[in-house]
Amino acid sequence: MNQLIEEGLNNEQKQAVEQLSNCVVAAGAGSGKTFVLARRFAHLVVDENIAVENILTLTFTNKAATEMYQRIYQTLVDIAQKATNVQVKQRAQTAVSDFYKSRIQTIDSYCASIVRQSARFYGIRPDFIQDNDKAIEFARNKALPFILEHRKSEALKQLLQKKSLEQIAEELFVESYAYHSNIGKPIDFDRYLQTQINQIEQSWTKSVSKVMDLTRHILSCNPKLDFQLTCTPPDKQELHAYFSVYQNTSKQSVSKADLNDQSKAIEQMKKDLFVWINDVYKIKKTKLPTEKAEEKLEGEGYRQQLLDLRDLYPTLSAMISYILNFEYLVELVPVIKEFHTLCDIEKRATGVLTFSDISSLALQTLLEHPEIRYTEKQSIQKIMIDEFQDNNKEQRDMLFLLAENEQRMDKSIPQAAELCPQKLFFVGDEKQSIYRFRGADVSVFRQLKDDLGGKEIYLGTNYRSHPSLIAGFNTIFGGYKYPQTDDELDFLDSTTSDSDSLSSDKTDKVSNACSVFLQSHQLKEDVQFPLFEATYARVKANFYTRENPTVKQKYKAQSRIHVCLCDDSKKSEYDDLSDMDKPISKDETLAIFTAQKIRDMLNEKKEYKASDFAILFRSLSKQFLYEKHLRRLNVPYVTETIKDFFGDAPVNDIYNLLRIVVYPQDAKAFGAVLRSPFVKLSVAGLATCLVATKEDTTKEILYTSQNGSNLLGEEREKYYEGLERYQTLCAQAHELSCADLLSKLWYNEGYRFECSWNLDVSLFAELYDYLFELARLVDQEGGGLSEFIDKLDDLKDPKKKLEGMDIPLERQGAVKLMTIHKSKGLEFPVVFLGGISNTARAVNDSIAYFNKETGLSLNFPKSKDIPECESNWFYTSMKQLETQKDQAELRRLLYVAATRAEKELYIIGDYSIPVKEIDTVAKSCKTLGEVLCYLMGNVVNDPKKAKDNNYLTKIEYGYPNGKMFSLLLPVFAQFEGEKNPPFIFEEIPRISRNQLQETSCKNTVISIQEAKEKIGSFYKNAQVIETSLVPNLYRNPSHLQEELKIEQNLRSSQFNFQNENGAQEKVSLYPEIEALINTVEGFEYTDFGTIAHAYVESAFTGNPVLISPKIVTLLTSKQLNTIEKAAKKMTQTFVDSELGKSAKQAKWVESEYAFKMIIKNKESDKQEGSNQKQKVILNGTIDLLFEEAQIIAASGNKSKKLVIVDFKTDQIENPEQHYLQLALYRRAGAKMRNIAPENTECWLYYLRTGHTVNISKECAKVNIEKLLFKTV
Repeated sequence: MNQLIEEGLNNEQKQAVEQLSNCVVAAGAGSGKTFVLARRFAHLVVDENIAVENILTLTFTNKAATEMYQRIYQTLVDIAQKATNVQVKQRAQTAVSDFYKSRIQTIDSYCASIVRQSARFYGIRPDFIQDNDKAIEFARNKALPFILEHRKSEALKQLLQKKSLEQIAEELFVESYAYHSNIGKPIDFDRYLQTQINQIEQSWTKSVSKVMDLTRHILSCNPKLDFQLTCTPPDKQELHAYFSVYQNTSKQSVSKADLNDQSKAIEQMKKDLFVWINDVYKIKKTKLPTEKAEEKLEGEGYRQQLLDLRDLYPTLSAMISYILNFEYLVELVPVIKEFHTLCDIEKRATGVLTFSDISSLALQTLLEHPEIRYTEKQSIQKIMIDEFQDNNKEQRDMLFLLAENEQRMDKSIPQAAELCPQKLFFVGDEKQSIYRFRGADVSVFRQLKDDLGGKEIYLGTNYRSHPSLIAGFNTIFGGYKYPQTDDELDFLDSTTSDSDSLSSDKTDKVSNACSVFLQSHQLKEDVQFPLFEATYARVKANFYTRENPTVKQKYKAQSRIHVCLCDDSKKSEYDDLSDMDKPISKDETLAIFTAQKIRDMLNEKKEYKASDFAILFRSLSKQFLYEKHLRRLNVPYVTETIKDFFGDAPVNDIYNLLRIVVYPQDAKAFGAVLRSPFVKLSVAGLATCLVATKEDTTKEILYTSQNGSNLLGEEREKYYEGLERYQTLCAQAHELSCADLLSKLWYNEGYRFECSWNLDVSLFAELYDYLFELARLVDQEGGGLSEFIDKLDDLKDPKKKLEGMDIPLERQGAVKLMTIHKSKGLEFPVVFLGGISNTARAVNDSIAYFNKETGLSLNFPKSKDIPECESNWFYTSMKQLETQKDQAELRRLLYVAATRAEKELYIIGDYSIPVKEIDTVAKSCKTLGEVLCYLMGNVVNDPKKAKDNNYLTKIEYGYPNGKMFSLLLPVFAQFEGEKNPPFIFEEIPRISRNQLQETSCKNTVISIQEAKEKIGSFYKNAQVIETSLVPNLYRNPSHLQEELKIEQNLRSSQFNFQNENGAQEKVSLYPEIEALINTVEGFEYTDFGTIAHAYVESAFTGNPVLISPKIVTLLTSKQLNTIEKAAKKMTQTFVDSELGKSAKQAKWVESEYAFKMIIKNKESDKQEGSNQKQKVILNGTIDLLFEEAQIIAASGNKSKKLVIVDFKTDQIENPEQHYLQLALYRRAGAKMRNIAPENTECWLYYLRTGHTVNISKECAKVNIEKLLFKTV
């Protein structure tokens, strides 16, 4: 390995960089995996002489891909500059110059590139877009109407006993489609249904046999029991026949006579089932004898047999529940299949696909089309995949296909022996797999080592966090001994301890220790360590700094993990207090504590600045409380996701003012504007104006002079000043962009200063930046003020949140607020993990569950005829598995959050003591640690929790119930009484509203005069920097005539057209198109014109018609069909015209012919003092261009004639307004085809009417330079 590449690598990293055979690199938090990947890339280029375009580097997110690109490029640049070896230098320089060819991308974008090659095979548009949210929204919009069409379904009626129509639409139809089906691999409902039948038949036979044995034994042991099993349950054959009846019925393969006979047998079987299970229930409910009483009974084991029957009964009732509801399941399957098919059709029509669609189609392409696979394999010599723990088996299989032997062409997934031995390099960390909701499967990553023959490299040094923090992580997450002395902490030094942590860390383990990540001794008996759980190996620390890489630092073994909890017990003494004296809610208490702690640390510890802090959340439901109290204490903050965008004044004030411009009759917005800083009316003044508006309900505008006529004095002046502002804004709304309108309101109207002289609201000012970005995006999409208001209206939905707004803010130093998922890959000196006692959502209460083995299972209502009936068997088992996987991911989520910290970690949460035990705890527990021990004791002694099969661990190692606090509680309790525990406990005091007011910032409001004095001198003495305006040289010919405001003589109207003979012709419009344009919001004449042009283009190129997904999403299938029919008719009318026939017969014809042409103003050279030539760059597209032969009259010779056709969908046919545009096309076309301008014809073709207009003479007369440079 080259010395420049090896520099800075530890032994583990060096081994990873040099590894040539297929392998897995387990890279923990802060282990330098990006550094390793960049060096390995350089090693492959410099030492192995592999071209940059032959190395495929895949990541999980765009952000990671961008960082990877920059790091690798900079590494190669450094080597190219510093290398002394001629060959190394030359290879690095070549790599730098060719780096634009590099293939560093997300795995999603790579999959998309594969699918674009094969789109035609699967009926997919090659211009598809990847948009999960939009695809799910399509399904959501279809679901409820679809259910209403099937509202007579008996199965849906059954589900309606548990859920509403909206919930059924979302949980059963939308979620089953969005998260478990895709266009490449739809759910195979029939196969799954047969799998369920097979499993239930086998389990039923075993369970019934065991129940019968148990009941016989119990009844024989206790003659006093006056119970008998009055009937027998169905056997396997009878059950099979029962299932077959409903399957055949759904396929309509049973005659009515047979169905009647079978129905009678089914009803009898159901009655027998009810009788039998009720008999079993009576026996199960028999009083359990004591051990002494059991000695008097006949036979042995009576007590245990009764306990076994009680344990078996829930499973038995769950199977019966499935059997009884099978008919409804069979009825629903074709309905769900039909819905999925409709959604697939929508995807194909719109070209809007999900990540899952593209990933599945990419794998399908590589499997079914070896020729595409072969081409990809040829172009890739090495594959490096980062963050692979966040991918799944589908993506693993795809990479295996790309890494297979070059000669292999089988349509199957290759085995390890069939792979190229030196092609795959996987990097990931099973402890950081937190994207299960996106389809990530950590078990795939855990199995990779075995798939590749056991080759794994472990990067076990954390370069990010303080050694004491790392020691705490080892203890909390892995159950390792926490160092009690500085020397024991020193053992974590990566340069002195054993480099192989995976084998040597057992010596540091604490016997039977509690830990967040599971260990074998924590599992219940007969439970195998599941693949979906992550394992933890001891992590080492870095004792050296970048400034002094050779001098080892000395660190204290002192905890840097702070556990801060508040008591949320319901104490009786709170009952008699007033609302202002009662304790604030526990969620707000945590927010207050966090904000105050950060403020105090900023004031007391000068080493920290605001940007050193991050507050991480599992969900954003309580984020607004933290924002509120950070603002209260004037602590600057920034958040990537604004949950309550309309929670503060600036957004509401500006929104309401702009809203009454668009909707002048909106009384609510009008009232809000009158109270806002734009007008500042009092409450009484507002009431006066609102009364005036009610007197005349016919008014189209509320903000008028008449509605303020009853105001007096200063109120009247404010109203009319505001009215003048409003009228100006209405006039400007037609001329300015949304972004410009916002800027005028913010700066010119003084709202910015409203936020400047009150420190309490100064942080509100930042919301303007988000508003401005939203406005800019609307402008960019061609929208106007009404579209901007509609976009803001959409954000007012409480379920909506503003996120992904990557914009530069005025201040740089600010506390970061984000979800744990968003924080992945980042690091902060101080991390606050908020709300560890909260659950992100209601756990596992969906109406449907899905797994890859048995498919979809539904939660029908429990039968009232079966006592203590459980949900159906598959639903219960799937729910149990889902719960276990949720808990496994919760462990990983906690780990990701904690390991973002570099210096200090604060874990913030609450606990609650049962009301009956509050006094006991108060007497016996003196410290927070003792309280936590008491709570842990309650968990251990709860028999119901001990028997809960939703969890894998023995009860003494905790009862994880969807809360991070529950995962940490056994670890907290374990260290009570230790001299040097891994964490520091701190009780968070509960305070009242009255107490909170006393701690708020004082005197934060300054007068306008003080504000002027404070900032006036700065602006007065500021240097004025003048910059020249850089002109935009690019012009579009189709817009020039309007931009230059060239006067026209309108000699035609919408309904009349003057033809060449001067006669008036009636224009034949398409009324169905007019109707759609008038009724479909967002669908404009320009959109229809785009579609019509696309059909004409297709007529001459033979290419399929591609309509923009943006347009398609506005229309229903019926509306789109109407437009397509009209466009086809227009196209055919043109093709049948003389002009169209000429174009069809032409030997050279081009559609959508793009060009660029520079036009210079020669007159500017003659002007005195002119130091710069005037020029315009035309950027245009000619609709149709063709050449045909013509005979010159004078000589009889043949020559070429160029014909230019421009298609118009104008409502008003006025050829004069297009003279300049066609004159420019004439000049450009003549130059490009080397044909004399006088041999060039210019035609307008009006698609709506079929009118053709030859404007060649008029175009020849246009003085282009004079019009373009008329200011000269």
